[in-house]
Amino acid sequence: MARKRYNIGQKLKMLDEFAKLRQHGYSLRKAAASLGVQPTQIRKWTHNRPVMQQCPRQKKSICKGRVSAIKHLEQPLIGWCLDQRAEGIPLTYALLQVKAGQLDEEIRQRPEKSQYQMIRALCRANEIVLRCVTHQSQRRPQDVADEALEFLGVERPIVGAPGVLTWSSTWTRLLFFSPCNQSEHSI
Repeated sequence: MARKRYNIGQKLKMLDEFAKLRQHGYSLRKAAASLGVQPTQIRKWTHNRPVMQQCPRQKKSICKGRVSAIKHLEQPLIGWCLDQRAEGIPLTYALLQVKAGQLDEEIRQRPEKSQYQMIRALCRANEIVLRCVTHQSQRRPQDVADEALEFLGVERPIVGAPGVLTWSSTWTRLLFFSPCNQSEHSI
């Protein structure tokens, strides 16, 4: 029979249920059987309870995974990546591999597949998405919104100023508002 994997929230609920059963006089083995798990599992969960309480409830494991081999290059690589994006230069994993090799000789001597896996893990861990198709796709939405607001701040007062020529392709005539008498003249 395949063993079921519980997420941390379920494990903590089962430990609370286990504590209630133990208060009612159940043995470890009997309480574990009534919960549908092995006694060793209950022991492990009890031992790991402080760590599990600090983890997100939907996770199934309390392991943090392997430590990155390029942790010391994280800040310089991310900074360089952001600088390249600010200049509108598209990035690829190969470019990041070259930059990491320039920053650390050990990385350059590793096999290409290993370099790729390290860079990919770094990008995943820091939520860096590499888009190579267009320059516009690499711009942050907030930067685009700020630029648009700045443009409107400059253009809106000009368009609304007296004596400014306004043209619309749907108009059959051009309207000119004179700052002197504010009368409409057809051109």
